[in-house]
Amino acid sequence: MMANPITGPLLNKQPLKPQSLNKRPLKQRSDPERILIVRLSAVGDTILTLPVLCALRDRFPASKIAWVVGKGASDLLRGHEDLDELFVLSKDQTASPRAYWKFLQSIRRWKPDTAIDAQGLTKSAWIARYSGAARRIGLCCSEFEGREFSTWLNNHLVKPEHDQVVLRGLELLKPLGIETPEVSYRVPRDIQAIASVDAQFRELAVPEHWGMINVGAGWPSKIWPAERYAAVARHLGERWGLQSWIAWGGQEEGKIAQAVVGASDSWARMMPPTNLLELAEWNSLSEQERSNRKSDHRPMLSIQVDDVTEACDTLASQTALADRLAYCDDPHGAGPLRLRAA
Repeated sequence: MMANPITGPLLNKQPLKPQSLNKRPLKQRSDPERILIVRLSAVGDTILTLPVLCALRDRFPASKIAWVVGKGASDLLRGHEDLDELFVLSKDQTASPRAYWKFLQSIRRWKPDTAIDAQGLTKSAWIARYSGAARRIGLCCSEFEGREFSTWLNNHLVKPEHDQVVLRGLELLKPLGIETPEVSYRVPRDIQAIASVDAQFRELAVPEHWGMINVGAGWPSKIWPAERYAAVARHLGERWGLQSWIAWGGQEEGKIAQAVVGASDSWARMMPPTNLLELAEWNSLSEQERSNRKSDHRPMLSIQVDDVTEACDTLASQTALADRLAYCDDPHGAGPLRLRAA
């Protein structure tokens, strides 16, 4: 995908601010007090569920909101300005009945009154059910949602009308009176990730314009052959002069990335190992942004007071002249005539 200067919805830039500074108005009496979102698996699915979180916060600014997520995608949610609590479920916990029981108990102690099952599987609906939430919202049974026993465990079922997955997820909020919310993501930006990617860009001499190709996927059926990725990289290079950076994660994806680089006629290079937040920064930091933030302060100090006052005088003189030209005597004696600039 094209990585710069275009940014996707995942990479919308939000100001860094501590959670404590996110002041919220008082809760209305009819608002849910504690809302639990359950979306356990897959980085992509977690990203696509972020608009649910943002819409809940926009509608219920004083409510408490928590999310149950798998460990692999937890970095995307940690520090999110709209989230009050994060429950991270690891594979070790699911493999141990004792550890899983303790995990469920921690959610139950949080005492949600509303649960949003954004995954639509037995495992997600069971967590929502055991949480003690009296209102448990899920999607009706279909090919991709409301599967297994989830429709038995959730007690408010929504029949989606949209084909687009983000909009289908947002339809879960209809029972809460949220009909057509704005699609927002507000992915948190991490200071350490920003610093790390800044260092990588300097070390690798990343140009201002470039492309990114991600060779990985959660399922083998979603992975393209390496020679096809390489063909795309060659096209971007030969047609647009863009160098492609190959994103990868883990040993197997690393092998695919190396194969793509080897077949790209030098138009592709491997990215360094990155975590999720660093990968997001690769897409969100443009060369101009980095230059503005890291540039030397001397050019600013080279501007003298006389330079500024002289420019102000010039602008003031031009304005005064324009005002004089804008009014003239009406030749018919009707008084001042306002002239419009062309």
